[in-house]
Parts: sequence; C-alpha cells; structure tokens
Amino acid sequence: MEKTKVGPIQIIQLATVILLFFGAFYFIGFKARQESRNSHDLMPGAYAGITIMGIPEEIADLSPAVPHGVAVMTVSHGYPAKEKGIIPGDIITSLDGNAIKNMLQFFEIMHDKKPADELSVGILRGTEKLSFSLILAADRPK
Repeated sequence: MEKTKVGPIQIIQLATVILLFFGAFYFIGFKARQESRNSHDLMPGAYAGITIMGIPEEIADLSPAVPHGVAVMTVSHGYPAKEKGIIPGDIITSLDGNAIKNMLQFFEIMHDKKPADELSVGILRGTEKLSFSLILAADRPK
C-alpha cells in the first residue's frame, strides 16, 4: 500500500469522520490511508494521549487575548502528554517549531509522525508560554 500525504480536501473529510465518532474532538494519531475515503481508512499512528478542539480563527482574530491554536480538551493517563504535564485547557500554539493556528495545520504536522518520534509542543497556559518534548506512543488510549 503506497502512502501519500493527505491533502486539504481529504483532511476535511477525515475531520468529518472524526467529528462523527468523537463529537468536536480529534484524537492525536489518526492517519488516513489513500486507498479510499471511508472510516475504515483511519489507521492508528503515533499518540500523545490528548484530544483537541480547534479555536476558530475568526474568534481568535477578534482580540489579542484570544490565542490562535488548538485547545487541549482531555489528557489520557499513561501517555506522553500526561507524563510531561500537559493539562486540559492548554492551547497548543506550535508543533516542532511550526506555528499552529488551526486544526488543518495540526493535522499536516502530525500526518508523518510515527511511534517513538520526538514531538516539540509549544503551549500557552493562561499567559505563560511553555514548551514540552514528547516521545510519541505506539497505540491510542482505550
């Protein structure tokens, strides 16, 4: 099976499938195979152990007090994010030094991640800027 990078149209479809299964959340680690475009193509990848929700750019653009990024909604016990101290309410503002303004940018960076890869995560917690280095896990929390 040949792997190709997920394009914006396919990412939107992937996000739609994720929304159906997880409400407004996206679990870090789902990947799409390019054979077809249905929910059976979601394959486990590398996991940090968090669920996230996008912050609409239209809302973030209204005020400097509202950050651009994606919000951490839950953190799973026994996974890298929890072990390093990431908590619900944190805002992910960068991955591997790349600014994150929306979930599309988030998906694009996570697409090529594999278990045991290191991931640098920039976080905004209140007014404090933090940085975490995670070693991604091989399976998702159950």
